[in-house]
Amino acid sequence: MNNFYKGGRELAYLKGLPHYAVQQKNTAIRQHLQIALQGFVLSNAIMFIDPITLLCKLWKSKAILLLGIALLPMFSLSAQTPRKDSGADGFNNLHALAVGQKVPEDFWTQKHEFYMGGAVVTRTLENLRGTPIVFDFWASWCPPCITSLIQTNTFINILNEKGNFIAVTSDNKTSAHNTWTKQNLHLMSIIEDKLLRLYFPHASVPQVIWIDADGIVRHQTSQEPLSQDSLNIFFAGKLLNLKGKPTMDKSLPVLLSNVADKSAVQSYQLVLKGFQDYLPITKFSRDLSERYFSTSYVNIPLITIYRDLAPKLFSAMGEPFFEQNFQIKLNDSTELNRPYTLDLITSMKDQLSLNKGMVELLNDASGYNAGMQKEKRQCLVMKRVGQISQSNISKRRFRSIDWNKRIQLENVPLAYVLGILTDQRLAGKFIVNETGYKGKIDLDIRVTNDLDQLNAQLEKLGMKLENAIRDVNVFVVQKAKGK
Repeated sequence: MNNFYKGGRELAYLKGLPHYAVQQKNTAIRQHLQIALQGFVLSNAIMFIDPITLLCKLWKSKAILLLGIALLPMFSLSAQTPRKDSGADGFNNLHALAVGQKVPEDFWTQKHEFYMGGAVVTRTLENLRGTPIVFDFWASWCPPCITSLIQTNTFINILNEKGNFIAVTSDNKTSAHNTWTKQNLHLMSIIEDKLLRLYFPHASVPQVIWIDADGIVRHQTSQEPLSQDSLNIFFAGKLLNLKGKPTMDKSLPVLLSNVADKSAVQSYQLVLKGFQDYLPITKFSRDLSERYFSTSYVNIPLITIYRDLAPKLFSAMGEPFFEQNFQIKLNDSTELNRPYTLDLITSMKDQLSLNKGMVELLNDASGYNAGMQKEKRQCLVMKRVGQISQSNISKRRFRSIDWNKRIQLENVPLAYVLGILTDQRLAGKFIVNETGYKGKIDLDIRVTNDLDQLNAQLEKLGMKLENAIRDVNVFVVQKAKGK
């Protein structure tokens, strides 16, 4: 776990001891305290010392008076002065680094959370000083990022040259662990990043930062240049001719960024087929006035856009979305992997109309016929058997899910509850809501996959599940007729 990749070999990352310091303005007082304490340690915020033992030590060393003078300002400083590695001190003073600039001294000493093999350790980059580093910024929702990591994973241990490849994400440990486990990755990744993204700000991922052995930022690229050959060349200290990562102003429509007055744009829609190499790979929404809606998918595979829109359609209809409700009925789905760009600004409409409209735009451009259809299915029906207690709207949403014991939900939509109940550890089937209830509820049940035991708990909430056959909504992707 405690290793950085170095061209097929590993650079041991030595475990440094924690550093504690007593912050005092008066050097003489600090020195007397250090002598008097004789091995005891004061942290910035908490003193882990038995008070009786401490007083005896100080009395014998005749430092009790100095301690009395120093205690008040010491704890005042401890409460008010943040640690340098806390994030409260220094982060706001960081400056973005451009290609050609050298990283500052603090870059090597600031702490990061490193994930590998299911464990997380806190480390600095100090042991990497003097060696090349390649940072690959990724996110779990970014398919190109994951594809690139999978590819790098295949050759990282067989590089000929020494260097350091480190993935970087703002995702938490759970997200990173799920991604690493699913893809069987053995790379090192910095997680929950709040620091490196300040040094290397980016509007989209993937983003790859190439830093040479002298600590100079040499390239800022997308994932395309990452290969076994390019890493070997860069780690060997040789020059690379890499195309820089494209940038764009997300506050303006795609293709109009440099010429349009955004205040004049009242309605705008664009669909581009194929990868546009002058644009990044990204998904975002613009911050417009309340009367307008904006969303953009840039260089995203068509299948990914359809998969993103389908749950929104179900949500707009007040229905839970399940993976089995997304179906691809094609003999050859290769074309679905082609990147598309969909850019939309329109006056605000209801969410159902908006998402249907975006699907239709993609259908017109691609020749597919994607959308909602009905399908007969063996399922469960949620029926009302009494008064359903509405959640107190003043409550904050609360979720506590322990699949081994109990599930507690407060102030959540009924559709969300139905989604939880479909899990194999509970009802285990698609559920159709026939209660007519549209509000939010509270749920507190023991985990069981016995339908009778589950219903005994649900009936206390005024609901019951019954087996049935129903026409259910499914989102289907198929070829349009005549295409």
